[in-house]
Parts: sequence; C-alpha cells; structure tokens
Amino acid sequence: AYIERCLRSIQAQTFPDFDVIIIDDGSTDHTVYIAEKFQEIDSRFRVYSKMHAGVTAAFNHGFRISSGRFVARIDADDEMLPQRLELQVNYLQQHPQIGVVSGM
Repeated sequence: AYIERCLRSIQAQTFPDFDVIIIDDGSTDHTVYIAEKFQEIDSRFRVYSKMHAGVTAAFNHGFRISSGRFVARIDADDEMLPQRLELQVNYLQQHPQIGVVSGM
C-alpha cells in the first residue's frame, strides 16, 4: 500500500548520487511490479527478488550486494524527507570518526 510513496520519496532526494537496491522478500502483493516500474524509468533502482526470510535476511542480502561507501536503509512503508541523504552524507563526511547516523 505504501511502496510507491516510499520510492517516490527516494527519487525526490536532493542528493542525486545514489543507487537503490530493492529486496523483494517474497511479497505476495503488487510490490515487485511497482518496484520494477521504477527500475524501468530510473537506472538508480535495482530490484532483487528472493524467498521470504524476514527483514534481517533481506537487509543482509542487500548489504552484501551493495557497493557504495554509505548505506541508508528504508522500509517499504516509510518515506524519506527530501534532504535526508544529503544531510547524512555531509555529516558523515565532515565527521569521519562517526560511523552511524539515523533520521528520517
């Protein structure tokens, strides 16, 4: 019910240099179809489907296949504020002694 709003909030980020790894953890609704539509129109989005194993397994799978310097996670029913990635990346770059930040 929320995946499209979630993905649109990611597209609306003021920080443009990111990739989106979408792990479909065995959904039984239209989630993967909606995610694949975003993949078709935005090359930053990549969809991977796997058998249901839970949130932690899905995160670990996505983390293993990621290649970025930073990893930000979001659940399908969340939305990002437009400056989330920009603010978090800037903070981490200015404070290399910090390893983790959190926020919306």
